[in-house]
Amino acid sequence: MRRKVIIDGKLECSICHEHKPVGAFYRDRRASNGVKSWCKECYSKYLKNYKNERMIMRVPMFVRRLIKALDMIDKHSHKARENLALVESVLGEKK
Repeated sequence: MRRKVIIDGKLECSICHEHKPVGAFYRDRRASNGVKSWCKECYSKYLKNYKNERMIMRVPMFVRRLIKALDMIDKHSHKARENLALVESVLGEKK
């Protein structure tokens, strides 16, 4: 990836393609020009979206593990089967 050149104290964000002052970018020691290629605004939007997506992906796995644990505690219990059906119906509605 080719690094952008700082001209007149401004740099182009590789996401929104706006020219912004160098202060609008996070520092990055590894970069040849010393700053990240994404502006702070675009980077924070990305992180917020990434964290939300990760959280959504983690919840169903927790629910699936809970279902397995309930089922293993008492496979023949009528109450465990009702709970399993209830959780599966809730998961089915969210899809």
